[in-house]
Amino acid sequence: ATIREIKSKLQSIFEMNPDEIIIYFSGHAVIDKYSLYLVTFDADHIELGLDFDDIKKYIKSLPNFSKVVIFLDCCHAGQAAHG
Repeated sequence: ATIREIKSKLQSIFEMNPDEIIIYFSGHAVIDKYSLYLVTFDADHIELGLDFDDIKKYIKSLPNFSKVVIFLDCCHAGQAAHG
């Protein structure tokens, strides 16, 4: 899937304010000085992939009672816990 498709789907899911969300990503990831990027089909040297900070923003927009579980099966997955 492309960055745009994933962001669109995540946005529509998070807008429903669900009680629980499970996100699973298996693939490649890269990091730069600032963030973790989940490599998508359309990633390149300029657009590295889906910025994990975008996912964190969606999570912060949820009501406090929502539960979010994220499984990352990728390189640098531990970087997701920072920030």
